Amino acid sequence: RSRDLFLELHQTGADPQQWAAQVPALVQASMQRSDAGAEALYLLSQIDAAIGSREDAINDLALILRRYPKKASGSDVPERFWRIYSDYVSDLADAGRHFDVAALHESVWSPTVRRAVQAPEALVDVAQAYEAVGLPERAVEVLRQAALVLFDSGIDDPLLVYHLAELYAQVGEGVERLPEPAAEPFDPELVADDLESEPATPFGTAQDEVWRAGLDTVAYLRGMEQVDVPTAQVDLLEARLHVGREDFPAAAEALRRASSDPAYRDVASLRLALIDAANGQCRRAVPVLRRLAVTARAAELMADSRPWLALARCEIAAGNSERGAESARRAAALAEAQLNDLTQSIDAARAAEEGEGTRLAVPEELVPPVPEAEAPAASPSLTPEVVAAIGARGLADIANARTTKLREELQGILEAELQYAVGLAAVAEGWQDAALIDQLRERGGIWSAMAEDYRDDREFGESLDARGTIPWDGL
Repeated sequence: RSRDLFLELHQTGADPQQWAAQVPALVQASMQRSDAGAEALYLLSQIDAAIGSREDAINDLALILRRYPKKASGSDVPERFWRIYSDYVSDLADAGRHFDVAALHESVWSPTVRRAVQAPEALVDVAQAYEAVGLPERAVEVLRQAALVLFDSGIDDPLLVYHLAELYAQVGEGVERLPEPAAEPFDPELVADDLESEPATPFGTAQDEVWRAGLDTVAYLRGMEQVDVPTAQVDLLEARLHVGREDFPAAAEALRRASSDPAYRDVASLRLALIDAANGQCRRAVPVLRRLAVTARAAELMADSRPWLALARCEIAAGNSERGAESARRAAALAEAQLNDLTQSIDAARAAEEGEGTRLAVPEELVPPVPEAEAPAASPSLTPEVVAAIGARGLADIANARTTKLREELQGILEAELQYAVGLAAVAEGWQDAALIDQLRERGGIWSAMAEDYRDDREFGESLDARGTIPWDGL
């Protein structure tokens, strides 16, 4: 029947408007799990492409790739899919429709298409889309594919490889929160010949696998002859990855190398000082933190509570109570401002949910129908492994869940930093500021208990002093 429809299409001439009359019959024929169904889908993709319905054409070809993997791999379907898909994704990306790009990729991508990728720009757009909606794990996998395409073409793109290593750092920082499939370093020499497979195994040993993948990618980048990414910038990224692995000596070494570049000296010195302060090396940390605190060009770096907390701890430990109190108050002010902004953002998101809105809405046209069951493959060994797509709705749910989780964790961190900073200020000032004591009591926790104890001690002492003024001898 599909061949009869193909003949009728030829008889209608070259006017795509006349082809639309055959669409209902082709849709019905495409439901057959047979050669006729595959041919009908192929014809539908041609019609959709001709009349400018590119997303429908992409979905038609994606169904062929999913239902008939062996037949599709021996045809021009992957090449045809890539031509339409890459143009459409580029247009969506240019329009800033990142969620649409990520949702489309989730719904239609097949590993078989990778052989057709000649230029990776569209895959870079997809990776950026995943990153924009808060899913760096998926961005890593897509960006690796883009890097491999360039490697196969004998082209090196240092900026792309650097960004891939950055994404590994983002993934590693989120592994304990929301585990995702395993990461692999970008090392073309270790890529299997069979590109039809896409492993989907959980992380091996916690997040260390991710950090090591990032470090291996940095090592590959260092092996390139390139000038696009400054060496100090690579050093900073390497230090970040070492910190993730809690390898602080290696992180310190990378930061010292980065600090030799004047353009990166302040940020490298600050990160090194924070490591020194955390490890009790206050003699090295304090001079750096004091210098950055009064340096105009470092104002943006110091607009965060952590450097001031580190300085406050070290100053108090060294007996510099006045400086310690000043730094602690500065840390408290910054933490409170950040906490207020974040709380407003969380409240707004919750209000949107209660009003039946979502932080990341799914366009109605991207909600796919329930897919049909896949037909069994004639030869399982030749069938490419297809990782189940979560679809647009699932993508929105995952991205929103991650956003909520990270915001709530950051809120907890800022609350702890604020309480700690207020407590340090109270200690440095000898518990003389009643406002600080009240603030600690209101927020609870160990600092609240300390404030309560100090208040009880003070009231007891005042009571004793009052009793000492009574003329007992005259009674």
